[in-house]
Amino acid sequence: MVFGFDRDFPPFSFERDGTPVGFDIDLFQACLEGRNVRLSFKAMSWEQIQLELSAGRIHATAGMAKTPKRELLYDFSHQPTARLEVRLYTRNAQRVAALEQLRGKAVSVERGTIYLRLLEDFGGLIVRSYPSPREALQAMARGEVDAFAGADKTASYLMRRLPLQGVSPVGMPLAVMPMHFAISKETRALKEMLDQGFRRILENGKYAELYRKWFIPDLAPGDISRLVEAARSALIYAYAPYSQQPRGAAAMGQSGTVYTAGSVEHAEPSLGAGATRVAVLKAISSGETDIKAVAEVDQNGHAVTPAGEVVDLLMEFGVETQAVTEPEKGRYTPRALMELMPYTRPRTPGREMPDIPWLERGEQQ
Repeated sequence: MVFGFDRDFPPFSFERDGTPVGFDIDLFQACLEGRNVRLSFKAMSWEQIQLELSAGRIHATAGMAKTPKRELLYDFSHQPTARLEVRLYTRNAQRVAALEQLRGKAVSVERGTIYLRLLEDFGGLIVRSYPSPREALQAMARGEVDAFAGADKTASYLMRRLPLQGVSPVGMPLAVMPMHFAISKETRALKEMLDQGFRRILENGKYAELYRKWFIPDLAPGDISRLVEAARSALIYAYAPYSQQPRGAAAMGQSGTVYTAGSVEHAEPSLGAGATRVAVLKAISSGETDIKAVAEVDQNGHAVTPAGEVVDLLMEFGVETQAVTEPEKGRYTPRALMELMPYTRPRTPGREMPDIPWLERGEQQ
């Protein structure tokens, strides 16, 4: 089976010293592990991939949005592999509260991608295109533009490696798209193998392991300490006359800002709110739509694992958020949401798929 991959789409797929690497590469191999299949990988441009796949000269690829027209050309995996969000990023010093405030500003973007077209549709921006997302980000770092537009996971990956500090997303995504394995209709048996393999790695935890490896960086010890101390400081603001069990919480946005809150009880339980929920809502309402990490402590200052409803709230904003837990007194362990809810995947409900008819023409990154 020949897997065609985009050579310049980190961390989904790229080449490292001539070797294919990335989330999509690892995921494809994991889904077919144990099968009597010999795999090979072919680095290509996105345009080449679509042509070769429709002609049956390669057997599969990943990172493709499923549309009615594409379903005429390819088979698709039942489950999406991941979710791609197209975001606008600014330096924190020039951060704005809403996307509309960037109109009239210069924005860098990788040329020839869906992101460029989305910026044109948004309107009012001075768009400057660059050969790669790395170069587009560097243009923002040098002050040549006011903002950068691109895929959320690619942006996060590159910012950690440039390194580029003090940058965070602005407002809501321009688009949210579930991505799938796309499979040549000449090899229909491959779809069944991939779907079966996907179910297996969801159940045995391999999917969560790969997702964390490529998309969720480890929290710095300083960030962990900062969150726990902020949550403890928030205990004084808790209102818990009914349970007598106050909680304090802290939520860190991607900008690095920490938002704190105490639990709020009410005689009617449905009108109260847990500490982490209040902290997260404070962050979101302040423009932090990417939550890096949260911590909640009990009345004794011990970090507690967030409740299921809190995990569900955080899932709305992506599964990259980490929760600080304390399995042993004084030993803090950040846990990804998928580790707290093992069968969780990035949410990809149909309502999130934007109405972008020109996706049909192959402009998806």
